[in-house]
Amino acid sequence: MAPPQPKGQVSFVALLALLLAGCPRPFTDGALGYACQRDEDCDALTRCGPGKVCVGRDAGAGGGGGGAGGGAAPPLRLATYVTSYPFTWTARPSKYTPSAGNYATRDAAVVARHLQAVEYAHLSGLVLEWYGQGTDSDSAATSVFEDSAAKPVRFAFEYLQESSSSPPNDDQVRTDLKRMAVQAQRPAYLALDAGPLFLVSLPTAANGCAMSARYQAIAQDAGVAMTLYLEVPSGGAPPSCPRPPDAWYTTAKSQGLTATAQVATLQPGFFASSESSPRLARDPVRFRADVQAWLDAGTALQLVRSFNDWGTGNPVESAVEWASDSGFGTYLDVLHELVR
Repeated sequence: MAPPQPKGQVSFVALLALLLAGCPRPFTDGALGYACQRDEDCDALTRCGPGKVCVGRDAGAGGGGGGAGGGAAPPLRLATYVTSYPFTWTARPSKYTPSAGNYATRDAAVVARHLQAVEYAHLSGLVLEWYGQGTDSDSAATSVFEDSAAKPVRFAFEYLQESSSSPPNDDQVRTDLKRMAVQAQRPAYLALDAGPLFLVSLPTAANGCAMSARYQAIAQDAGVAMTLYLEVPSGGAPPSCPRPPDAWYTTAKSQGLTATAQVATLQPGFFASSESSPRLARDPVRFRADVQAWLDAGTALQLVRSFNDWGTGNPVESAVEWASDSGFGTYLDVLHELVR
């Protein structure tokens, strides 16, 4: 086997195999290789890694678990994404001024600009806020999928209904999981080993182990395959469960970096529209250190919270307050520089 290549590069042999295999579209950062849908789309020297992309079996593209042929799969780097604009501008006015103004996320030009920013930051894709079948978030997600069809950016859902004022009963969860499975048939939706990636945000008072068992039982009954990531309800250490999810993730409003064994979560700041002072003040120097620690964590998923949640004041998207010469803003500039 050839020696590992430098991080973010694909060996000449693997690159040639990618071209011969017909995996057509390179990711701009070079770390994830070429877009594909099945392992059969890749050559014998490559495989479909996280996000359904061809990656060289002998290419050391960064952290993450091993894959077929002994190659290391690159970490999956995603940012959470709010799809409810322009309605949210009024409901949860921001403490900051977006450089792009009060945009609408169903505007194809806005989506194109956001996907350009995602690629600039060397991220794999976006985790869309989602409240289930028949909701505005579902139709907004469909719009994003359609507007991004020609892009290599990948998507997953974070199910927020459990953390809402009207948590779902089992029948609603079953209906929503079936809808997720339909949306996940789109080529842009992320599929990992166990199935489509599905994150579930849980309220503080939730029983994490009970929720894990519940979602897995409902999914099994509904015939829905998924890779289940659950939010740690308390924000602390993940519980030890007889039937754990595929992974736990966590975010602390007052911390720039939190991590479980499987997921490291990065946050540039936190200043909610309803609060008089920030829980996490913005500091580009601290953020740079947090990004480096986030990269060094070696988790299979590296999550940015958020790309554009202006209501909680934690976006990395450009604002007047942190605009930069690149046009992408200070925080995306840091990601662009450090993430490879």
